[in-house]
Amino acid sequence: MDKKDLLQKLPVFESLTEKELDEVAEICGIRNVEADELVFEENAHGVELFIIVKGCIRIYTQITENVHKNLITLRDGGLFGELAVIAEDYRSASAM
Repeated sequence: MDKKDLLQKLPVFESLTEKELDEVAEICGIRNVEADELVFEENAHGVELFIIVKGCIRIYTQITENVHKNLITLRDGGLFGELAVIAEDYRSASAM
């Protein structure tokens, strides 16, 4: 399945025209993530946003050295990482 086919199935892109969808697909990459793999770490510089095609991602923050607080678990179609990209800032939480 190509990127455009994947994007068409996600609610965030459902109102795009074919031309707009082609443009988004052109700049998108596909990344497979294994279970318990860190996608990004809190305080890292944010330059990418992510959309979950299949599976789930846990967003959490570190409270102390050994304590993490789960903020949310996102599933298929979920969008994350956009705040740091829009603000051109650092990640406020980690994603796994």
